Amino acid sequence: MMENIESVIDAISTDRGIDKERVELALRLAFIKTGKDVINWRSKFDVDFSSGEANLYEILTVVGNGYRYNAKDAKNRVEGAIRLNEAIEKFEDSELQVGDEIKIPHDLSKFGRYGADALSKNIERQIDEFKGNSLYFRYKNRIGEKIQAKVVHVDSDETTILDINDEDVKAVIKRRDRIKGEKYQVGEWISAVIKYIKIDKEVNKLTVELSRTNIKYLESLFHLAVPEIKDGLVNLNAIARIPGDRAKIAVSSNNPKVDPISAVIGAKGSRVNSVSSEVKNEVIDCVNYSPIPEVFIKNSLSPATVENIKLTIEEDEEGAPIQVAYVNIDKTERGKAIGRGGVNLRLARMLTGYDIRLLTVGDDDNTPEKSASADEVLGALFK
Repeated sequence: MMENIESVIDAISTDRGIDKERVELALRLAFIKTGKDVINWRSKFDVDFSSGEANLYEILTVVGNGYRYNAKDAKNRVEGAIRLNEAIEKFEDSELQVGDEIKIPHDLSKFGRYGADALSKNIERQIDEFKGNSLYFRYKNRIGEKIQAKVVHVDSDETTILDINDEDVKAVIKRRDRIKGEKYQVGEWISAVIKYIKIDKEVNKLTVELSRTNIKYLESLFHLAVPEIKDGLVNLNAIARIPGDRAKIAVSSNNPKVDPISAVIGAKGSRVNSVSSEVKNEVIDCVNYSPIPEVFIKNSLSPATVENIKLTIEEDEEGAPIQVAYVNIDKTERGKAIGRGGVNLRLARMLTGYDIRLLTVGDDDNTPEKSASADEVLGALFK
């Protein structure tokens, strides 16, 4: 039914953008499925492409005369079973024994239009499935990658449909993945990172969700803006972000001659400002990373000056262990540490992974003051 199988594989591979090995496997599965659909759904089938043509075979396994097919007993069920006495009679071979396999060639063309239609549908189904899987893994490996996309439609719920120059992919950016205050117009080009992918079987397309609020997006922008990061001289060790408002990044250098903060900021702030302009002028603070937690926490609370830090492990409300840092800080530095609306403290917690709790050690004239937790301090500020 299908001659010159190599030419068919080449043509499908080129037309559908699937590697030849996957196309060949898809064709094999399609022929086997067609054999079950057209000839016998209980039989076992195999296909041979070695001659340059597709040769389909039904494989029958000889079983004892007492064998009974049981749909519920998968463990003891034999695919393509034929009882010994039936096999001897049908194939006129008295030397057949239990366990022997009988290979029967089949020509699907003898089944006419029915066979041709069944094969065509199974091939199309298998190719589509393999293409979907191929696309899935191709885009899965690109999660976190920054791409450019063109706005083609904005839904009533403000989900934005995008064109990423791949007709088999539906790209979207949901409202939660937009920076606060952003509005997109049809025809506008935006950049974002690939956040999540899924196969939509109803339309046989891959859905790629993009994000401009994801930390990976900020990271990708710095990789483009700072050559030292791309070259491995400067490390982006941690990022904390409140999209559209403020972010903190912790950096370090693999070269003692390279100042990581200066490299990231650039001459007159050119590099960090170029990144900020891409994220709706988000304010971005750079701090030095340290593998020593106390030093890193101290740096993360910049511009506040910290007195000393005590680390401990406590339990949250559900009894799970959490890392806690009690930070002693002068009363005059408290506002800086917390930041407007508590943003600086919140980012420091996100950046370090510690639940940072501020303890006030004195007022303006260094008079001792009762310690207060960060929550108490925040509560007092916003009364």
